Amino acid sequence: MRSSWRSWFWNVVAFLVLLVMALIAAGSFVESVQSREWLGMIVFGPMTLWLGVGAARAMFLGVFARRNGIVMRGLWRTTVIPWDEVTQITDGQMTGSASGAGTTVVVQRRRPNGAEPERVELNALGGYGLSRVRPTPAERAITDLNQHLATWHNQGAA
Repeated sequence: MRSSWRSWFWNVVAFLVLLVMALIAAGSFVESVQSREWLGMIVFGPMTLWLGVGAARAMFLGVFARRNGIVMRGLWRTTVIPWDEVTQITDGQMTGSASGAGTTVVVQRRRPNGAEPERVELNALGGYGLSRVRPTPAERAITDLNQHLATWHNQGAA
């Protein structure tokens, strides 16, 4: 049973793209400092930092089953779903992705304040179901995550 799902290839691609963009922004920032162009410094300084942080985080994108719950580490945000809030783990069509295609793992999350259940797509890996290989990566991730959830329940919800 796996406890992490990530696409090393796409993590490296995202890292390289963001790194090149950060280096270009850094070069523009240095040029702005040398020529004392305040607008360039104001624009390219934060942009360099933002792209550098994105490049660093790109290597750690993925979905992880941890002792305290499911962790989805995206490019700009990390989401933690505690096991006691997970009601169901299924597959579904990606809705919030840039590609709009493929299937992904969907977690039905019960909110502790009693609010309406939330549907969380674990889309940090992109489209899972674009291949014809069976079981698909999404199906394998669903099976493994459901096993982690069952293990958590069997351990007395500790």
